[in-house]
Amino acid sequence: MMASDKYVSSKSFQENATSHHFSIMTPCLAEPCKNGGMCKPNYGDGNYEYVCNLTDGWKKFNLSCYKFFNVKTKWDKAKQHCSDLGSILVTIHSLEENQFVASLAPTNTTIWIGASDTVLEGTWVWLDGENWGGYANWGGSNPNNSRGKENCALTVNGKWNDVDCNLSRTYVCKTKN
Repeated sequence: MMASDKYVSSKSFQENATSHHFSIMTPCLAEPCKNGGMCKPNYGDGNYEYVCNLTDGWKKFNLSCYKFFNVKTKWDKAKQHCSDLGSILVTIHSLEENQFVASLAPTNTTIWIGASDTVLEGTWVWLDGENWGGYANWGGSNPNNSRGKENCALTVNGKWNDVDCNLSRTYVCKTKN
């Protein structure tokens, strides 16, 4: 050992018969991540980062993970399937997120999104509870409720449309993390 490797202090350590053990609790102990994702703890602020299980088809964008399901089903069934996976039917809150969701499916594929006006006609709400007043990308004159029962939203090539919830469409699930 070299002299420069030694720690020099003006205070000396004193022996004490009592010892204390400290540990840092990981926020990942409660297994907050769904869909087989991994939890990456951040000990600085006690939070965690969700790491997608990319081998299972999930793709990460910002702080959430997304998965396209190329199976056509009704809006309620798509919503339930996402919930069963610990996620939600995709909600979209920015131009960048809208472009990302559109990139998950082949061109001209209709995809259910997690927006509806089933509670009150004309009042659109997101499944995640986020404020509707932010980003929207309705195509043409939509939403227009043209058939009198168009209460669920879908996207095709990034443009949104209100349609009958009983149609069968593909869908994207999004993690809540």
